[in-house]
Amino acid sequence: RYDLQYKRWLSPLEAETDDEIPCLEFSSCVVMSSGIALVFGGKSNGYKNDLYRIKLSGLKATVVKIPATTGTPSPRYGHTAVLAEDEKLMYVFGGYDNLGMSCDDLFCYDTDSYYARQPGNEWNIIKADDPPPSRFLHSAVMREKVMIIYGGRSGASTLFQDVHYFNSENSTWCKMKCKGKITAPRFGHAAIIVNTSQIIITGGCGKDKDKPFNDVMTLNISGSAHNLVGEWVNLSLKTQKDEFRYQSNKKSIGSRYFHAVVYDYNMKEMIIHGGKGLLDKELGDVVFLSLIKTVFDILPKFCIINILSYLDLQSISQVMRTCK
Repeated sequence: RYDLQYKRWLSPLEAETDDEIPCLEFSSCVVMSSGIALVFGGKSNGYKNDLYRIKLSGLKATVVKIPATTGTPSPRYGHTAVLAEDEKLMYVFGGYDNLGMSCDDLFCYDTDSYYARQPGNEWNIIKADDPPPSRFLHSAVMREKVMIIYGGRSGASTLFQDVHYFNSENSTWCKMKCKGKITAPRFGHAAIIVNTSQIIITGGCGKDKDKPFNDVMTLNISGSAHNLVGEWVNLSLKTQKDEFRYQSNKKSIGSRYFHAVVYDYNMKEMIIHGGKGLLDKELGDVVFLSLIKTVFDILPKFCIINILSYLDLQSISQVMRTCK
């Protein structure tokens, strides 16, 4: 848990049930649905495809482990998960599975099925033409009824810089046409969407994992759900504009990948935590990035905790990726 007002770490949550909070899973996915955290998959002494429901209440967390069923996605890590607009459906795309392959499959989880007590009916695979190339360690955000994915990797040497979107209304995939300076291929970056027209992407890693990126980019989105287009803008190159001017001696978020990012809608700030930096160094800092003036505020390293602790913040409902 982290106190946004006083900018300090608080004590970790305690589980009230026999099921423990999953804290060892590498690159699992976390979403919030009606005050419930849903955690799926990851890698920890093997690949996982368990689903956890975590209800937060004060200093306590009620944890329910939902075992895999017949229709559950294969065990995997590096996948993404997003919630549909009404928070009733969770979409899981891609990842690297227990067969040693990157995936291009898309699954849908019905969040109401838990209350309906209908085991086996929760997961459904979505068949759609022209899916993106298989990948993992990419990013995904939800824009109304459209899931937008960017980047990632496939295997040891193939990196992506493309953008694709899935329209949940008609179950179709499209590759987005983007203008502006194309980004470097990357994986392990983080992405959030702050309104229906702006996706913000931070960091990530290219072919040299000892030198991750330190850039902040926006992908400005326009068009209808059936014909989206994008335009890339590198914020670090737009310092002449007041709304994107750096106001401190910190010129970047710091080189990092496998970090976590959430958005505080009240303060209009991005909060970036941890990850791996130059020469694969473990990071434990917290960076506040104002989207009004792009102000960097770097906090000292107090401790490194699992990103699940962020879920105690009522103002945060964005998709988060768990990375240790």
